[in-house]
Amino acid sequence: MASGPNPKSAVMIATVGCVAFWTAFRVLRQRVIDALAKVGVTAVPPIDFYDALVETGKNVIDAANLRQRKCPIKPDSLSRTGVGVEFYQTFKGDKQNQREFLFSLGVDDKNTVFVIQVGVNPALQAFFANPQVDAILNTLYQKHLEYMPSRDVTDALVGLIASQKGIPMKQTGGVYFVPDCAISAVDSVFHDLNAAGCRCTLLKQDLRNNPELVKQVLEATNDSLVEECQKMNDVMQDIIDNDKAPRANGMATRMQQLGEFARLAEYYEEQFGTNLQAARSALSKSFELIAELQIRKSAGK
Repeated sequence: MASGPNPKSAVMIATVGCVAFWTAFRVLRQRVIDALAKVGVTAVPPIDFYDALVETGKNVIDAANLRQRKCPIKPDSLSRTGVGVEFYQTFKGDKQNQREFLFSLGVDDKNTVFVIQVGVNPALQAFFANPQVDAILNTLYQKHLEYMPSRDVTDALVGLIASQKGIPMKQTGGVYFVPDCAISAVDSVFHDLNAAGCRCTLLKQDLRNNPELVKQVLEATNDSLVEECQKMNDVMQDIIDNDKAPRANGMATRMQQLGEFARLAEYYEEQFGTNLQAARSALSKSFELIAELQIRKSAGK
């Protein structure tokens, strides 16, 4: 069970924190990059070529006026080398839904869109018969590459908060605690992304008057660190149990991650005058396993 504030501590050191949550939308990729760069964060999700291709296909569907409320159109990833997507429309049948193929698109190694196949729909046949269709598709595709899908915006924000010692308040994410040291940076990014079209909210909390939030923050910190350590421990235990040889780069990465976890635990313990017993126990186990792997590596196993 996660520990609460140390009852022996005369004062709670932390006095201010923020609760952060957001609704991400599709926004210009450069806006996200610029917002993060202002606070010294350079890591962003890579360009999602498949997403840009799906958005291109949606433009084709709109141009052919195929959208019907009762007959949804869905994309499906193609199992082939490179990037590919097919679209199909679903119609209700007497016993089961009928699926009609519409068209499929691919992207070659030069990042150029090409048509793979076109179904029998007359509107689509007419659209793809246009001699300028390749140029039209690639213009649309290049435009969509300039945008970051909402899920990647969320990934970027999660990475930002993690880099600033923030922690998830829920195991599924969605709500995060931002400590006092990170409020300025997170507020700056939220402001810029709101201007770009997202809805990001940062609610300041006076922790002196909110002992329940303090309890939840400490429980969430324990839970988050225990979960991350357990993931790492499972991998290391598998290496040991199966007598595998630990890789040098893997060892270095784990040591770096454990150092970050330990610093995070120390920060929250200092801020709240408490002991994160569950997190410390999980960290101890992680350091024991990595020490055993280091011995095995030195022995040439």
